Amino acid sequence: MMIYDQHARIIRFVCQHAPHAENGFDQHAVAIGLEENGELIAGCVYSEYRGHSIHISMASTTPRWANRRTLAVFFGYPFLQLKCKRLTAYTGKSMANVRAFLTRLGFTQEGVIREGFADDDCVVYGMLSGECRWIPRTFHERQPDSAACA
Repeated sequence: MMIYDQHARIIRFVCQHAPHAENGFDQHAVAIGLEENGELIAGCVYSEYRGHSIHISMASTTPRWANRRTLAVFFGYPFLQLKCKRLTAYTGKSMANVRAFLTRLGFTQEGVIREGFADDDCVVYGMLSGECRWIPRTFHERQPDSAACA
């Protein structure tokens, strides 16, 4: 079951299970979680919202969470509801499994911030709305909000 109204609980979960998230998030962070048998098994935190972009942090205790329906919700919030053009994710350079997962989700590695974390380099990943395969295709085919001048 998707959980939308328990931001503090989901943020705690992500902080406990995601390396380099232990210091928490900004005060305006929003979170969505996935619960199974009354326990959180995955959480997604959105922070550093800038209008056109937002930071995303994810954590889970099982791979069972990553299905098309859940990913549509996790990516639908920033791209469909907030209308962000970009998602940014950070992870440690030594976190090969997380880096591979981000790539499988459709993120592109954009750079490395040397010693960006206390114990590791920080690898920056980004995804643009048009690159997201988890949201409805019609979103990518929508018409511009305003007509172009000829």
